Amino acid sequence: MKGLLIKDFKLLKSQTNFFITIFIIGILLMVMQGSPIIPISYGTLMFSMFTLSTISYDEFDNCNAFLFTLPVTRKQYVLEKYVFGILVAMIPWAVSTGISVIYQTIKNPGEDLTELLISAPVMLCFALVFLGLTLPVQLKFGADKGRMAMFGVMGVIVVIGFVIGFVLKSLGIPLEEMISNLTTMGLAGLLGAILTFCAVLWVISYSVSLKIIVKKQF
Repeated sequence: MKGLLIKDFKLLKSQTNFFITIFIIGILLMVMQGSPIIPISYGTLMFSMFTLSTISYDEFDNCNAFLFTLPVTRKQYVLEKYVFGILVAMIPWAVSTGISVIYQTIKNPGEDLTELLISAPVMLCFALVFLGLTLPVQLKFGADKGRMAMFGVMGVIVVIGFVIGFVLKSLGIPLEEMISNLTTMGLAGLLGAILTFCAVLWVISYSVSLKIIVKKQF
């Protein structure tokens, strides 16, 4: 698996100029909008999406057929994509969170950073949930069909969100109050809940992806 990680990081390195541009855009948006959460959400999601691009690179000219002639099992291949996804999400997330904290401290010295420190893990969770949902789709349908399938998945998620909101409203359960109450859990409690949710989703996602890649013909 180490060789697969090196391969994907080499691919990441080849896109250095693109990611530098993303980083600069995130900083500019933060300064212009005055919102330190922008580079965290923007940078984390954009970097994590590169994990899907590595699958497209692997499929180019049927490279997977050659790849699996090497001492690489399909289980190792799937596991490497998830490990790589975590790394390319968490590294830019940590860097952008540090920059945002410094920016907020300089701009508004003495201001409480609790809201920012709660929002940052939520942004990481969004990126990990996105990967957890889209990695099996990308592995199943490939680069071209995978894009359409991902739009379908995201559309279903939006519809489910509206349905949940409608049901809660019909039952007289205030959604806004539920969201605001998350802050009462404290940073440690919220982070624990987020990590638990992401871990469960990723275990399910990994199991589905493994079944897909084992059955897939190259």
